[in-house]
Amino acid sequence: MEDIEGKLTRQITDLGQARRALTITVEQVQAALPNDTVLIEYVRYYQYQGKTKFELHYGAVVFSADAPQRWFRLGGAQEIETALKRYQRLVRNPGGEDEMAAVLQQVDNQVWKPLEQAFPLNTNRVIVSPDGQLNFLSFATLLDPEKSFVAEKYLIQYVTSGRDLLREPQPALNKEVVVMANPNFDTDIQLASLDPPSQSSGVLRGAEKRDIEDLSFEALSGTQKESAQLLAKFEDWGWQARSLAGSEVSKRALLNMNSPYILHLATHGFFEAEDSDSETNPNESLSAGIKSDLTKSKFFKNPMHRSGLALAGANTTIAAWKRGEGPGFDHRHEYLVAGLRKR
Repeated sequence: MEDIEGKLTRQITDLGQARRALTITVEQVQAALPNDTVLIEYVRYYQYQGKTKFELHYGAVVFSADAPQRWFRLGGAQEIETALKRYQRLVRNPGGEDEMAAVLQQVDNQVWKPLEQAFPLNTNRVIVSPDGQLNFLSFATLLDPEKSFVAEKYLIQYVTSGRDLLREPQPALNKEVVVMANPNFDTDIQLASLDPPSQSSGVLRGAEKRDIEDLSFEALSGTQKESAQLLAKFEDWGWQARSLAGSEVSKRALLNMNSPYILHLATHGFFEAEDSDSETNPNESLSAGIKSDLTKSKFFKNPMHRSGLALAGANTTIAAWKRGEGPGFDHRHEYLVAGLRKR
């Protein structure tokens, strides 16, 4: 465990914060929870099935201020993720209400109902730290057997990790609003001047780069109209607002922002399929002492790391890749979020 933590620490740019995060204890997290609040940490993991067989499962730990933490096995990942894919399909292409209700009740039985028995009687708020495909589930919309939404019973909030509860957020001192809309995806950019990817962010591998090279982003002129309407509203409310559009909606502009009270960003997003070429056998990884790069190991996979946002010059950058030009491009959501958190 210490060896893995050491390797993980070296993968992170801000080493000081990483080391502090890895020293946080369960007691510190519990002390940060109000008496009416529980924290659920979900985890997608390989469960040993005997001999040399492993299967993907989901589990969860429930934390509260006064009671010992409890671990729950929730079942095989294949069954749970089949229901989650059905849920995602219905969200994108709404069908019958009865079908959606059945899916929400099924997922509730799989990932929520088993945990609720560990909630203290006075629980009013639940903080959720999802993992795997649970990142794309709205827990507030789950239905209990009486077809009541979870949100009718609890206030639902999300964190990346329970460690986030120990952060001390710096509140914005003003009501500044930044509206970013209608990026110019075809603008000319100086590829050589782009920030080089850090060791921790991971440069595109072969299969990932091929997926990105097939993308093309169309202009979003409707977001320009939306931006103008928002700016008029904020002016009426007495809020300081500024707008960025076209070639101004760049990665550098986004990372250089200093915590606006509201950031409205209207652009395309993308999500890559899991790269099967990077899969490793858990038995081989364990017997080899986990010699492979942690960022390529299935033990550290996260679908949020395979998603991204298209900013100014996205089409130009992709065209340069096809010509074999330009530096490695760090498309990962993780890097973007890390840049924003620093500010």
